[in-house]
Amino acid sequence: MKKEAGTIKLNDQQEAKVDEWRQEHHTKATELAADIVAAEHTLAEASMDGTNLENMMKKFDEIAVMRRTLAELKTKCRDLLQTILTSEQWTQLVTLQKSAMGLNQQANMKNMMHAHPMPNYMAIMKKEAGTIKLNDQQEAKVDEWRQEHHTKATELAADIVAAEHTLAEASMDGTNLENMMKKFDEIAVMRRTLAELKTKCRDLLQNILTSEQWTQLVTLQKSAMRLN
Repeated sequence: MKKEAGTIKLNDQQEAKVDEWRQEHHTKATELAADIVAAEHTLAEASMDGTNLENMMKKFDEIAVMRRTLAELKTKCRDLLQTILTSEQWTQLVTLQKSAMGLNQQANMKNMMHAHPMPNYMAIMKKEAGTIKLNDQQEAKVDEWRQEHHTKATELAADIVAAEHTLAEASMDGTNLENMMKKFDEIAVMRRTLAELKTKCRDLLQNILTSEQWTQLVTLQKSAMRLN
């Protein structure tokens, strides 16, 4: 709305209502978004520091609550705008929003990374095999995990990306708050499943690798995630 004010062209009464919402909610939404990013970085660091599964999931659930609060706030903002704007202005806003979000493009690797902020240890293991140098027994155990879980993890990440695109489309189509939050909660379940799977993968690697190899993996993972 702010960026495209010259295109949507609010009248004084509309502008006053939008400004009132901004003053009341913008700081909260901005702080929530920043808190989520910070908490996700902390979660990734906790994973690499060896925090156990139970405490990892507690941290994950705290982030999920923040995500839900932000989703609900954004949906209420959408409801307000639908009330304030004319149908023509709303159509303009949706068109501009779709363009900005690139919803008509296929999910790329950045989308896949977005599906979950926790470390993707297996991707680093594969990429940096020449650095970590597994022996035959270690390689066999890693391959066994990959064969059993890789497809599930990849499909989950893709399903999360697709579901989030569907959720964004539902918002722009005017789906009501209750149904929006139902869709959001379905995504939250998928995100939690993926978080648990990634943590179990971490546990496996800690058991398989030597302390030196694990340190190498964490260093490479931090570099890949730019957590430093």
